[in-house]
Amino acid sequence: MYPHDLKSPLLAFSMALKRITKQLQENKTEEVQEDIKHLRVSSINGINLIENLLGLHTNYKADKENISLKKFVTESLQHLLTITTIKNIQTKIEISENIEISSYSVHLSQILRNLVDNAAKHSGCTEIILSGDEDNNKFIINVRDNGQNYQHYVNEISKMIELINDEDSPVEITSNQLGTRIIKTGLNKLNSKLSFKREGEWSIFSFEIV
Repeated sequence: MYPHDLKSPLLAFSMALKRITKQLQENKTEEVQEDIKHLRVSSINGINLIENLLGLHTNYKADKENISLKKFVTESLQHLLTITTIKNIQTKIEISENIEISSYSVHLSQILRNLVDNAAKHSGCTEIILSGDEDNNKFIINVRDNGQNYQHYVNEISKMIELINDEDSPVEITSNQLGTRIIKTGLNKLNSKLSFKREGEWSIFSFEIV
């Protein structure tokens, strides 16, 4: 799986470079700018894949850290925010500046990146909003998007979430399941569960930080 998955962003990067070289020779400025956007997306996809693979196969034993949540979320999603901007997806982080939590930073960032990446790739959205709510010493993070693709796969998403939340159910490490495995591993470490609901035009994925 890994060579195949790594080859995809690297091949896209290589092809875009060849097109840019030819376009520069022919002085096609607009085409060069468009392909530079594709280069950025391909390189970020490659970086995210490598980070996911490292996160999956590294046994993190770090203790919980004190985290300024809004700053942490913004920094964790830095690469993905570049992609959403290129795709004309408006991304908002609606978390108060003064929220401080104690959590496992590596696993928390992996969960956030995968949920936002899934929305950007698969939901057909034009807007993604990350928000947080406090409830009895727990903090609930919501990742919502206004894409309409998920409404056709509610049953499939529900089954996926059941698999993620069942600690005894393994998730195969395949091309389509890597993100699911990453989310499951992170939630297990955080002792949390994932939920999903449709609310009007919004699809909302939520999990707790205890």
